[in-house]
Amino acid sequence: MRRLGSGAASVMLAAAVLVVVALGGAAPARAGSGQHPSGDAVEPALANRAAGLAALEAPVPLPADRAPRLLLAGDSVADTLVNALATEAAGRGATLARSVHAGCGLMPGLPTTRDRYTPPWASACANAAPEWRRQVAATPADVVLVLATWDGSSRLVDGVFVDPATPDGRAAFVGMMRDLVESIAPSGSGRYVVLLAESIPARGAVTGDPSVERVVEARNHRAVLREVAQGDPGRVRVVDLGQWLCPLGAPCPEIVDGVQARADDGGHFSPEGAAWIAPRILDAIGLSPR
Repeated sequence: MRRLGSGAASVMLAAAVLVVVALGGAAPARAGSGQHPSGDAVEPALANRAAGLAALEAPVPLPADRAPRLLLAGDSVADTLVNALATEAAGRGATLARSVHAGCGLMPGLPTTRDRYTPPWASACANAAPEWRRQVAATPADVVLVLATWDGSSRLVDGVFVDPATPDGRAAFVGMMRDLVESIAPSGSGRYVVLLAESIPARGAVTGDPSVERVVEARNHRAVLREVAQGDPGRVRVVDLGQWLCPLGAPCPEIVDGVQARADDGGHFSPEGAAWIAPRILDAIGLSPR
C-alpha cells in the first residue's frame, strides 16, 4: 500500500476533525497545541457568518411619510427590466426613475475579454461615464438600484489590464465599485445603493450556452459586489438575481417557475421574465405591496 505524504495526511486529519465536530464530539487535541474548537464554539461562528450574509441583503429603510423614490441605473439588461419594475413600484406607492445606457457600465475603464477584445463602442461609454455618474447623483432618489453587467468584465484602466479573477484585480474592482457608490450616493446624502448582482446567463435560443469566461465573470462580479456591501453596510445592499434565475448554479434553467425568464440571448430579460422578477426585487429591498 502506498504511504500518504504529509500533505495528504493533514487533509485526512482535518477531515476527521470536521466529522467529529459535526457529530457533536470534541476534536482530538494536536500535540503541542491547544484544544481544537468544540461544536459549541463552531456554532456561533457559523451563526455569525449567516447573520453577516443576511445583512448584505437586508431591506433598506424607506420613507413612511411620502412615496419612496427609486432609481434604476444600468445597461441594456437593466433596460429590459425597468418597465416592469416601474409598473410594480407604482402599484406599491413608489416612483422609479431610469438612467440606462445600452452597452455601457458606470465604472472607469474599457471592458475587454481576456484575449483583449474590446467592443468598438467601449471608448465612447468610458468617456461618457463620469457625466452619467453625475446625472445619477443629481436624480432625486432614496434608493439607487444598479444593474450594470458590463461592470463585471475585465477591463483596461489607464492602459493596464485588470482582471477581477486575480487577487490584485479583485481588489482594484472593489475599489472602483466603492468609488462608484460614493459618487452616486455620497456619504451623508441619506441615499442607499442596492447592487443587483447579475445571474449567470442561461442557454440562449440564439446564442447557445454561455462561455466559461462569461460564467466565471458573473460569479466574480457577484463576489466583488458582496465585498463592497460588507465594507459599507450602512449604505449598500446586494440583491442576488441568481437566487431566482439560477438557484442551483450553472447551467441555469431556461424555464424558471413556469416562466421563460430570459430573452433569446440568455442574459437580457424577456417581458414575462421582467414582470416575474420585479416583485421579488422590490420585496427584497423592503418595498411591500399596499
